[in-house]
Formats: sequence, structure tokens, C-alpha cells
Amino acid sequence: MSIFKFDLGDQVKDQVSGYIGVITGRTQWLNGCVRYILEAQKLEGGKPVDPLNVDEQQLVLMKALKVNVGQVTNAVRAALSEPKSLPKPPGGPRPAPSRSRVTPTRSRSIRR
Repeated sequence: MSIFKFDLGDQVKDQVSGYIGVITGRTQWLNGCVRYILEAQKLEGGKPVDPLNVDEQQLVLMKALKVNVGQVTNAVRAALSEPKSLPKPPGGPRPAPSRSRVTPTRSRSIRR
């Protein structure tokens, strides 16, 4: 069972402010507080509205899973049913940067 009441991508409404948005992030804090990050679906004056961080108790579900959360969620769901099915993460070890043989020395024009 998930500790979160709402899923990423759900459309919810904040009961206090009336703000309606899509859940783009969620956090669980050490003291048990669960908070969600809500993104607006409309622009205000041609600019994006700042995201809102809201406690779980203030939210009401409007529409479940309004957007497709993508490949990561599908991979995680597959991993829960089959632990070895997670794809290998991209990247790998990065080679250590090498130092140039020519290192700058003190400027000789500065005298102390």
C-alpha cells in the first residue's frame, strides 16, 4: 500500500485557496507530513504560474491521472511485480579529468 493518497498526474483542488492543479511532485517528511506540488494548467498574463506546495489534508481529487506520467512509473510498476525488470540506468563512470602539462605560473609583471 502506498503512503500517498494521490498519484502523480492527478488533478486536485486545494480546499483552502481554491487552486486547481496537477500533481507534479510529492514528499513525505520525517514528522509524517505528506505534501504535494501542484502545477497550474493555465498561464496567467502569458506566463506560467508558480507551483504550489500543499498538505495532503487540504486536497480534494478532481480527476484521477490526468496526464501520462511516462516511462519511469511504468518501469517502477514493473519492478514491483518483477524485481529484475528495471532497465539499466543511462550513463556510467566518467573518466577523471586530466591536468594540463602546462600550468599557469605567477605573472612576472607583478612585483611584491
